[in-house]
Amino acid sequence: MSIVSEVNMLEREISQVAKDTLAIYTVDRFAGNLIMSGDNMVVRNAKRGFLWETANNLEDEVLTQNSRFRRMDWMKVVDNVAYNGLVSALVETTNMNETIDGLLAI
Repeated sequence: MSIVSEVNMLEREISQVAKDTLAIYTVDRFAGNLIMSGDNMVVRNAKRGFLWETANNLEDEVLTQNSRFRRMDWMKVVDNVAYNGLVSALVETTNMNETIDGLLAI
């Protein structure tokens, strides 16, 4: 792999992380309080999964005008919500978020 292709790959990854972060932040500003109101782990992480899927669709809608919500691809939406909810539950269970916060505070 050449240095140019490695730089291009890194640039794509960083820009995707930045876009995802902005989308999740935007949706979280409007619905963040709903997540913390979950009275158990399943409800809380299902809400996070839905938040992440909504943020991803918001990003797709703004950039390409072709989101899963617009196409009404509900099976993919449900699949993504479940997957993101499981990832969120894994992060919460392992306290990985505190480790990442600690690393970023350096």
